[in-house]
Amino acid sequence: MQACKGPGKTTVESWLIWWFMLNENCKINAVSLSGANVRNNLWAELSRWRSACPFLKSAYVMDTKRIYVADTPEHAYSQTWFCELRTWSKQAGDSVAGETLQGLHGKFVMVVMDESGGMPDALMVAAEGIMANAEPGGMKRIIQAGNPTRLEGPLYRACTKDKSLWFHISVTGDPDDPDRSPRVDKDWARQQIASYGRNHPWVMVNVLGLFPPSSFNALIGPDEMSKAKGRHLRPEAYERAARIIAIDVARFGDDELVVWPRQGLNALEPKSYRNAHPDDVAGEVAQMFIDWDGDAIMVDASGGHGDSLIDALARLGITAIRVQFSGKPINPKFANKRSEILWLLVEWIRAGGSLPDTECFDRITEELTLIEYCYKMDKLAMEEKDQVKIRLGRSPDYSDALAISFAFPVSPKERDILAGVDQGGLAGSSFNHAVTDYDPLLRA
Repeated sequence: MQACKGPGKTTVESWLIWWFMLNENCKINAVSLSGANVRNNLWAELSRWRSACPFLKSAYVMDTKRIYVADTPEHAYSQTWFCELRTWSKQAGDSVAGETLQGLHGKFVMVVMDESGGMPDALMVAAEGIMANAEPGGMKRIIQAGNPTRLEGPLYRACTKDKSLWFHISVTGDPDDPDRSPRVDKDWARQQIASYGRNHPWVMVNVLGLFPPSSFNALIGPDEMSKAKGRHLRPEAYERAARIIAIDVARFGDDELVVWPRQGLNALEPKSYRNAHPDDVAGEVAQMFIDWDGDAIMVDASGGHGDSLIDALARLGITAIRVQFSGKPINPKFANKRSEILWLLVEWIRAGGSLPDTECFDRITEELTLIEYCYKMDKLAMEEKDQVKIRLGRSPDYSDALAISFAFPVSPKERDILAGVDQGGLAGSSFNHAVTDYDPLLRA
């Protein structure tokens, strides 16, 4: 089943498992992209339908990892008639993942691969080996379902070059397709298409149920970046927006600590530090914040590396907002906070954001055009930072710093400036506008 987001594919998988469990001494392995996913989705769905059916509830025992028929004095059914949850470590290689399905033999055997769009080919090789060794005269089945996120792996092969070997079902949420799944909200689908376009990978995967043109995608191209270089902005385009100072801390000796102020569409000149003491940086940042009359300071707190700086700012009476790159995003379509804020940074550039025409532009352009994103299940995920660092030859400190300024919405202070009053009312275009010519980093 090649499906969009939300048609109920996990429910169908659970029905098929319960149907297959009616075969005496059947053996089923259920595996998913992660242990948490199969427990929270497929296993929970199996439990739901067992609870709803008096027969299933009385005939089968279910715990956190197995469904089985209870032993009788004559037969040890629990070892021969079961459905078993199989998982593997996320850090394991493909060969270890393939071993997840080893050791399943019998007359009635089935392998269920939930969210197979992100699985390695080694799992399918193991599943096919189980089918080849099944006892004759029974029934053998491989069931797989997932979102078409990658141009490799079991789902992609079953939907392309191996399609003739499978009973293939394609499920779409396309609001203009008469055969669309009614479980996918039509208004939501139209909104996604209007926001991103029908050819956007997010829409293709999650709304249309189609494979994207490539598994990995460049976050942004150099041509789009060049448009933001020294982009001229009228003050009214940004002066009422919140003033945010974002800080990406240095994790290792070769990393830079980067402080980057931003007000709306206007990104000011950043400042970088190497091997600086947190107290010294905190002092400078605190003075910037006061002189600029800032609204918020956001600090990368991933892995505890920013704690010293956050504590130093707190001793100066300034509370910084902690940003965890691995934390929960505001928008559930992203895999984590880092994926969300980097995406928002790129959207900001495309929406008219202005980057300084200085050396920092070359640094952030090199970083953002190198970073790639993909889809893991139905979540948009950025390439791991460690992988980016290997390919870049340094840490992507500048893109991380500016992206941090998008971590949370910030309300600006009231900065009313009464330029003058005449008989016709308020005079001067600066009334209720912020004074924005001041650069908080010039005195540092």
